[in-house]
Amino acid sequence: MPISINGSGTITGISVGGLPDGCVQLADLATTGTASSSTFLRGDAAFAEAGGGKVLKHYYNSYDTSTSMGGASSYSMYGGLVATFTPSAASSLLLVTMVQAGQHIITSDPDVSMKYRIKRTIASGTETDIYEIDYVADRATSNARHFHHVPMTILDNPTYNLGESIVYKPFISKYTANYGTTYQAQYGDTRSHVTILELAAN
Repeated sequence: MPISINGSGTITGISVGGLPDGCVQLADLATTGTASSSTFLRGDAAFAEAGGGKVLKHYYNSYDTSTSMGGASSYSMYGGLVATFTPSAASSLLLVTMVQAGQHIITSDPDVSMKYRIKRTIASGTETDIYEIDYVADRATSNARHFHHVPMTILDNPTYNLGESIVYKPFISKYTANYGTTYQAQYGDTRSHVTILELAAN
């Protein structure tokens, strides 16, 4: 096919590989960034230079062993799910998504609210609450049973040294002590799970 240029500047007839080497530069492809042409197109370790936020590492875990607590005037419990993550780079952000599954049974009070938290420990240090969702509520008669799959997501910015492990756990409790309720984590076939994405610092 002959090469032609129409009145609007459109070029037709150029075959694949028909342009000579060196006529397209990185500056023609990217308006910002210092990554080489190969890393800009590939998105490898140098891609952070062209924008940051690259996923450096991922983690997934699930837990399906039933764990129950309740009947007392107040209670709180770990659901059993544990995520232990060691970042691969310094100053990373960690996108943590946990889903706590379980069965909630109302025993006396028709208005019951639950509280869910994510607790974080760095290098076996002090345990810290980093996420909380309140008023996860049910309203029903006594002995009513409800399945909950409660999602919790946080973009965590922990302070750590390279090589240190970070532990995340979901924690469940009554909102107030006078509620009559029991809770069974991972009841029946339900499963709790966690996903962590390590994002490169900008």
